Amino acid sequence: MSLIQHINQATPVIVTANIFKLTWPEKSTVYQYDVITPNWESRTSREFKLGPAKANEIVMRLQTSVMPQIFTKLGVFDGKKNLFSWRKYEIAGSGMKADVVWDVDSPNPRYVSVIITLAGKVNIGVLKHLTRGNAQSLVAAAPALNMLNMSVQAYPRGSGLALSKAASFYIREGRVTPRSMAPLELWRGYFQSVRLVKDHIVLNVDVAVTAVVPERRVDDLSADFLGLRDSRQLLQLDESKLSRLRHFLRGMKVTVSHRPTARPKRIKGLVKDAGAITFDKDGQRITIAEHFRSAYNILIRPGTLGVQFGQQTIVPIVCCKTTQQLYDNRLSPEAIREVLKVVPEKPADRLRMIQKGWGHLGHTQSEFLKGAGININPEPLRVAGKALPRPQLAYGKAQNGVRVTNANHVSHRRSWAVINFTGGDQSIIQQFSLDLAQAMKAIAVSTPHVHHDANPQEKIESILQRIGFPIRAELLVCILPENAADLYIAVKRAGDVIHGVPTQCVRWTRKFHETYNARKFNQYHNNLILKINTKLAGRGFVPQDLAMKFFADAPTMIIGADVSHAGPGSMAPSVASVVASTDLYGAQYTARMEIQRSRQEIIEKLEDMVFSCLEVFYKRNNTVPQRLIFYRDGVSEGEFEIVRREEMGKSLDAAVQRFYKGKGVKQRPQLTFLVVTKRHHFRFFPGPGQGDRSENCRAGFFVDNELKHPVYNDFYLQSQAGLKGTSIPGHYTIIHDDIYKNMFTDRSEAVTAIAQLTCRCKFTCVLRLFLTNHFIQLVCRRGKFHFDIPMFDAESTQSGAEHDFEYYREHFTPIHGNMKNQMYFV
Repeated sequence: MSLIQHINQATPVIVTANIFKLTWPEKSTVYQYDVITPNWESRTSREFKLGPAKANEIVMRLQTSVMPQIFTKLGVFDGKKNLFSWRKYEIAGSGMKADVVWDVDSPNPRYVSVIITLAGKVNIGVLKHLTRGNAQSLVAAAPALNMLNMSVQAYPRGSGLALSKAASFYIREGRVTPRSMAPLELWRGYFQSVRLVKDHIVLNVDVAVTAVVPERRVDDLSADFLGLRDSRQLLQLDESKLSRLRHFLRGMKVTVSHRPTARPKRIKGLVKDAGAITFDKDGQRITIAEHFRSAYNILIRPGTLGVQFGQQTIVPIVCCKTTQQLYDNRLSPEAIREVLKVVPEKPADRLRMIQKGWGHLGHTQSEFLKGAGININPEPLRVAGKALPRPQLAYGKAQNGVRVTNANHVSHRRSWAVINFTGGDQSIIQQFSLDLAQAMKAIAVSTPHVHHDANPQEKIESILQRIGFPIRAELLVCILPENAADLYIAVKRAGDVIHGVPTQCVRWTRKFHETYNARKFNQYHNNLILKINTKLAGRGFVPQDLAMKFFADAPTMIIGADVSHAGPGSMAPSVASVVASTDLYGAQYTARMEIQRSRQEIIEKLEDMVFSCLEVFYKRNNTVPQRLIFYRDGVSEGEFEIVRREEMGKSLDAAVQRFYKGKGVKQRPQLTFLVVTKRHHFRFFPGPGQGDRSENCRAGFFVDNELKHPVYNDFYLQSQAGLKGTSIPGHYTIIHDDIYKNMFTDRSEAVTAIAQLTCRCKFTCVLRLFLTNHFIQLVCRRGKFHFDIPMFDAESTQSGAEHDFEYYREHFTPIHGNMKNQMYFV
């Protein structure tokens, strides 16, 4: 069967999408005003900055309390400088200035001056030109699209009943309090965003869940987080628990009990024994404990932790109280599992939850939407897509078990060992190891394994060296306790970076210990073997049928690239990674990793990273690639052009020119460059009898024309069979295409088909994204293994962007030479 025949066999499918049609009068005009809130003189030398939440509060107070006669119809404010109104306000051409109270509850309130001037008109009708494919309207339409998003999000933000962030809001009535997430709460809510598609403007609505910090004393909150019986135990914390607590509290907004009218401040860090720290007061040196006793009659116990604000301010933890707020730090894997439990398990339940919560969105109550003539249809759109035939995979029916053979596996004996870090009863784990050794014979790894018990309190690097070196181990299987994130990092760093030995970790859960038997766990052993085989340079999968023919047509290299960033408020460096296929089947990969300055999205050393991968391809195949398929992950629509110009037009082209010139090859490869997005909220819901066993759309379903961007060539592909919850389709945007443009009349269908055929088996199931994109995510996540410091400790002790990056670079170690061209990251 040819690729064209494969595409022609696609069957039409109608599904429901969480998308709602938005209509408006084409001649509708909205007025845009500039809002300027001057800074006042700060008590410190630093410039005072007004945050968006406070700015919204002040502008709302201006409209409702200070000058309601001017603002007879409320405008919507973006928290920065733009105020939109469908009615023109009676404001002089030079603008209007008003003094608005800053702190309403203070006995000595302060005031801030607000200046509002008319900036211009926003013509919503310009969006109609853009939806019809007029690319020149893209820039001109940005203010109108921004205004529409603000207007649909204004009601829940202004209701005072929800916490909001970006395009999502969360409501208290939907909260749950899992014990394993204490002291955090989980709040349900909704995401809503106005999107442009061909011939339409639509509203994308989805369910959302987030972690919330309740209003509590910080010492009690901290004790709950660490699992302490009493907050008094905070007086004697070891360094490990103190580090965890610093990371947990960093960035939280708190008030202080001795100054109840002071605005909330963000926690920067923690210090030990705050009461003993001294400072100058009225020319004398006194301790913080003495100050609080004399000034506020508050007794500070010896050993009390101190909360640090800014560079110099330290307040005893017993005097601090959190405000109710969204938790901005990264959640632990255990917490993420709790979040997933709150999300509806079935796709139909997710859609029902969206429709049931329609009233919370406030579209019918919004005066702004009514005044501007904007209407949103509460019925979700029905969307026409197609379903491609399911491709053949190397391991048969993934959902019915993996059949492991040695056809594509390593064919020589390997030396390996099992290291058990769990402690306790070892008999079951030893049996697990013996059964795994028996199953390993399927990939010709028949050398008897060595089983060792190890103490996780010892230095992990020394343990791996002591056990692995005498037998020249080429693989170390490490059995870890159920919750051992730090131990996992230590094992991976020791294997990947220090010693250059592949490691395979097994998370030994209570369920494993209580239910283990060889027959039931045969599938689990096979899953492990597929990963182990790949790490030992075997092929975990080989594309079958059409994908094999596609790769056989011409030597093809698939490249993936992504940049991962540290959590909010951190100045830790960003991690840039590239993975690339190195064989003629698109099955074996090599990876490259570099660090760059915090929050930098463009990959700084892309040229060198791609050049190095091309060298590996040439060395293994004795030929150069004739086709390059490049998948760029994690780029927003607003960054498409800079990625096209800087990464594709400069760095990638420079790598290609340098490599092919060095090999004496005149002809340059064909290039197709795509951006892959996974963090979007489009979901598809099949009709009765159309879904798979999980009630999701069947694997191979795609939508191109009906949800196509007015300007960019894009499509949505659901390549994976559903497991649990609602499947997330991949969103692919074709930035540049040499490979398919002369082969097919419909390029997006051709790329979709290749996408489906190359979203191959990840050990036991088809992926929702290209395998390359899955690998690049795995590599980026391993960035923390390359630092010889706990990342969040360093983040809290260093300051200044330049100093931070140099500090991190000194503590970063690249991958060990033995691992450089192995698939250690699977």
